[in-house]
Amino acid sequence: MRGRSNTTARERDVRLHTHPKTSLVERMNWQPVHGASSRIDDDGLLVLGDGACLDYHLLRWIDRRANGARVNLKMVAKPADGCNTNLYVHHWGHQDICSMSKDGTVVFDEGAEMVRVQPHADGFFEVDVTFQNRHETLSIGMGKPCGQYQGTGTDQYIFKSIEVELLPLNAVRHMLVEKLWRGSDPFQGFSANLFEYDLQGWASQHAYLVEAIDLLRPSVIVEVGVWKGGSTVYMAQAAKKLGLTTVVIAVDTWLGSSEHWLNSDFFSEMSFISGYPALFQKFMSNVIRSEVSDHVLPIPIASIGAAQILSSLGVAPEVIHLDAAHDYDSVTADLRSWWPALAPGGLLIGDDYPGWTSVQRAFDDFFGALGLTPLENDGTKCRVRKPAE
Repeated sequence: MRGRSNTTARERDVRLHTHPKTSLVERMNWQPVHGASSRIDDDGLLVLGDGACLDYHLLRWIDRRANGARVNLKMVAKPADGCNTNLYVHHWGHQDICSMSKDGTVVFDEGAEMVRVQPHADGFFEVDVTFQNRHETLSIGMGKPCGQYQGTGTDQYIFKSIEVELLPLNAVRHMLVEKLWRGSDPFQGFSANLFEYDLQGWASQHAYLVEAIDLLRPSVIVEVGVWKGGSTVYMAQAAKKLGLTTVVIAVDTWLGSSEHWLNSDFFSEMSFISGYPALFQKFMSNVIRSEVSDHVLPIPIASIGAAQILSSLGVAPEVIHLDAAHDYDSVTADLRSWWPALAPGGLLIGDDYPGWTSVQRAFDDFFGALGLTPLENDGTKCRVRKPAE
């Protein structure tokens, strides 16, 4: 979604974007805030200065469409004479994306999917940043990132251009956020620092998972049985690397299964808080820290209920990774719910086959009745392709 705004940092500068020398493009409605100042110099360039106070000194864009959007920000800037601070891209509060020193060197990068800085011969440098925004504001700031800055009341940076593009997100993910989460993305405002980064799991980077993505280039993947998100993150990263907008729908109660409660080693991994598992919070934190939250969406209910929800909403995943309960009856129930949900030509990948006897028996009985056995497997996972209609 791209659009040229008719307003600029100051209303009196409404023709700024049509300047024949600089072709300055300002997207939406940028406003200097928190002591910052802006003016147009004799060459038609935007000059951003700070205020002589302790503040954030920001050029801010406010638009509700930015909340939860994947954003690409491009700007061409150079330090003004006497510049004594960094230029940084800012979310809100203390949530910053990246910061460049006045020579264009990236000195801070915490929330960007991609940051590129290209110096120009005329002293300007081009900044290209892609990230997922988590607020209805987006700001370009001066000073030390993640904190207030004691301004000097002078010009700091000169801009040839500022451009924002809201990149396409997965349509199914957007629909589910609107319908299931009532328009509020569950990752929005979630603190990623509640737990240490911990993707402990089993066969989380199995070849079958990435091979399915390479083969099918899926729009929707469903993972049933998520634990801490190791394989969820692995698949989301694989899709992201290929430039896909794939969403991995993560289905789990995040309360553990019977074997987790009965096995002391598994029990200790459930991160209890006041007697209640905190696996969901750990999963969310892991996804955010892995920078794939725009490719993931949790549905925190039991397997069968999630299958009913997606079926009711017309969602047919091209890939399903089934790694939920391991007793015969539960596995059979999962297969009866999820196999019909799989898109024709899609792949279902099952975990712990043939290593877990009850899992193998459930898979063999279910797919044997469909004439699809023997199942391809490598000793830890199996996979079966649904016939195309």
